[in-house]
Amino acid sequence: MISNPKAHYLTQTCRRISALAKVPELRRAGHFLSQQLATVDRIARKSLRINIGDEKIEQRLRENNKRTDDMRHILEELHETDLNPSRSRAPELRAGRAGRLARESRGR
Repeated sequence: MISNPKAHYLTQTCRRISALAKVPELRRAGHFLSQQLATVDRIARKSLRINIGDEKIEQRLRENNKRTDDMRHILEELHETDLNPSRSRAPELRAGRAGRLARESRGR
């Protein structure tokens, strides 16, 4: 983790994406807000209580806290307004390459 922070970040991100992908699509946004983003927000708030003694680091912690708090508020509002969508979801197209080749051969 400490020896290779980029690999650690990518591993953690892949785990979060995999966990989120297992949640049904209609519940995914709420799950993200209540599980993943809430955890990040709590950690950011707790980090403000730590007395490090280095003003630059403390300033970065304050900025990170503000950024995660703002993101949480915005995404919660978006989720609340999209709870009852007024339009249908777009259908999934499964034609792929074969369907495209067939259309091209017909002159479309």
